[in-house]
Amino acid sequence: MKIQSIRRWVMPIVCLCFGFSNLAAQEGKISGYIFGDYFYEFSHSKAKTDALKRNGFQLRRAYFTYDRELSENFSVRFRLEMNSPDLMSSEDFGAFKSGPDSSRTDLLRPYIKHAYLRWNNLIPQGKFSFGLVNTPTFYLADEVWGYRSVEKTIMDLRRIASSADLGVTLEGKFTKSGVLNYHVLVANGAGTRAETDKNKRVYINAPVKIQKNFYLVPYFDYEGGDQGKSKNTFALFAGLQTSSLHGGVEVFQKTSNKALKNNVDKTEEGFSVFGAVKAAAKVKLLARYDVYDPNTDLADDGNTFIIAGLDFAPEKNVNIIPNVKIENYQASGKDANTIGALTLFFRF
Repeated sequence: MKIQSIRRWVMPIVCLCFGFSNLAAQEGKISGYIFGDYFYEFSHSKAKTDALKRNGFQLRRAYFTYDRELSENFSVRFRLEMNSPDLMSSEDFGAFKSGPDSSRTDLLRPYIKHAYLRWNNLIPQGKFSFGLVNTPTFYLADEVWGYRSVEKTIMDLRRIASSADLGVTLEGKFTKSGVLNYHVLVANGAGTRAETDKNKRVYINAPVKIQKNFYLVPYFDYEGGDQGKSKNTFALFAGLQTSSLHGGVEVFQKTSNKALKNNVDKTEEGFSVFGAVKAAAKVKLLARYDVYDPNTDLADDGNTFIIAGLDFAPEKNVNIIPNVKIENYQASGKDANTIGALTLFFRF
């Protein structure tokens, strides 16, 4: 890699780190996490890729977060994310496009994941935020699953919605007990990218939290579209979270109106069940099973996705997770994608 390219990406990060360190020393909090793997691809659905027997080390994601309380009512968050293509999620993993370094698909690059101002208690038991914020689509399912380091939850993996979007959000409690809650976001619908059209996306969920351990989360979103090409998503998540057991069930349906040839609607559906159980003081067993249909009008385009693994936590903020992921396809004659990985996840 050319020295100029290194400077282009590394120097800004170093400067930011020093800057945030000075800020945190005065007031605020710095945190983050990193995860990556050694992986081995046992099989692939494409013959040419299967012959490569790809394996190696990958650093899939790094978060660097600065949080600060400005006053009793206001707070800010600034978060950088760096990631590289995930082998299971990307057909182009490890590929090098022609052209300068900026066109390579495998480089870890920093970008702004979250950047927002939050106004606490704008209304009783509610907070208002403006900026790049979490979407309410699957963050609770992700929290209960607890293994983003192994794989995204189904709605994130299948790109039903982005995990962050630029807009305004209002979230809080309907009741002081925290049993009934709400989260409403009006945003561009473009995720962390710039807006390119006049349409906006509205996200709504209403989490029900029972006895601090059980969640029931109905969800809906709608995005307008030119010439009637709107989109909407319905989802429901139910989850249990305790010190020795956590898991849940998630179902969704997304309809993209006039998305296909001849203005035919496209409907996607998915189902996921997952969980982890404590097997010893520092060991958990985890498993997951997904079913995904990218177009309900077609008979042989669906797939199933299986994850099994073991989580060993030698320290509080360090996890070593050997795991295997298998994606089977409904189409005849198409082999499975099978990947084994030794995942390392640590927080600071």
